[in-house]
Amino acid sequence: MKNEGGAAQKALILFVVPLVLYLCLLPVLPLMEPDEGRYALIPQAMNATGDYVTPHLKGVVYLEKPPLAYWATALAFKVFGEGEGSARLFPALCAWGCLLLVYAMGAHFHDRKTGLYGAAVFTTMALPFALGRINILDMPLAFFITLSVWFGFLAFREPGRVRKVMLYLLYVAAALAFLTKGLVGVVFPFAILVLWLLCRRRS
Repeated sequence: MKNEGGAAQKALILFVVPLVLYLCLLPVLPLMEPDEGRYALIPQAMNATGDYVTPHLKGVVYLEKPPLAYWATALAFKVFGEGEGSARLFPALCAWGCLLLVYAMGAHFHDRKTGLYGAAVFTTMALPFALGRINILDMPLAFFITLSVWFGFLAFREPGRVRKVMLYLLYVAAALAFLTKGLVGVVFPFAILVLWLLCRRRS
């Protein structure tokens, strides 16, 4: 009975509550201008023209941001149709990913109960809730940078073949961060890992 209760609590915190908070409520509010409207119009134009290489905003080439978020939103539009929920789906999934990372880190450093409590706190925090429901780049960038740092940390903790896999995952996550918001997505993860390694050698 105790295991069943723990499994129900885990499912509630990691899946049911985020499903309601981060996904089901996405279409409630209209898109906010200017950012949400911009990040919805560009994927809409990609689907309409078939040009997924060069972003366009109202017929004008728009190269201020990398294309990953546009691609993800364009795919959501194709699968689920155009609307507020589809436009916000990518940031919401990234917020959910951050929640799972909090759980994984807590379980790794302490135990599953700690990870679950940490995930519960994260789920109810105002900032992740707000940024996870807005079609802007902050939450995807936070997710991919955190993911890359986590894989980098594991790479230096695990031996042999596992280390190699973790390094590849680090590179993939950093590349996705780069495709989300540019150079910061590469500089931050590797700078954090280098500082951590230097501090580790000093201690």
